[in-house]
Amino acid sequence: MEIRNDIGRSLGLDLTKVENKTARTTPQTTESTELQRGEQVSISESARELSRLHSALMAAASEIPDVREDLVEQAKARVASGYYNQESVVDKISERITEEAVQAQDSNAQASEEARADYRNDLMAEVSERVKNGYYSDDEVMAFVADRLLDIHNIR
Repeated sequence: MEIRNDIGRSLGLDLTKVENKTARTTPQTTESTELQRGEQVSISESARELSRLHSALMAAASEIPDVREDLVEQAKARVASGYYNQESVVDKISERITEEAVQAQDSNAQASEEARADYRNDLMAEVSERVKNGYYSDDEVMAFVADRLLDIHNIR
């Protein structure tokens, strides 16, 4: 049985294992703790190092303030001085907002194009399979397809 750890899995590390007491432990194992029913938990040295790093990062992150007071004060001073009312600043802000909107729209359009391409490929595969199986040889299907093509091309 394996204990799952999302961080370790995402890094490709085997962080923890639960092994049968009769099974051999890995060479990386430095400590084992016996559990009920003959199972034991083995924590690898890489898991311990990752835990130490995680703790250090969490400690460092806790020291960073949620709000950067220096930037808040700078923004307040700029508002009070009328800095954001300058035409050049308004133009720059407008450009950035527009650029972000265009980038978001481009991302959505690209995703839509990829979805359409996937749909088209799936549809082509289905049509190809139908052709191989003789589906379009049926008289009713042929009549329907012919009528549909005439409608699409406004021939009627």
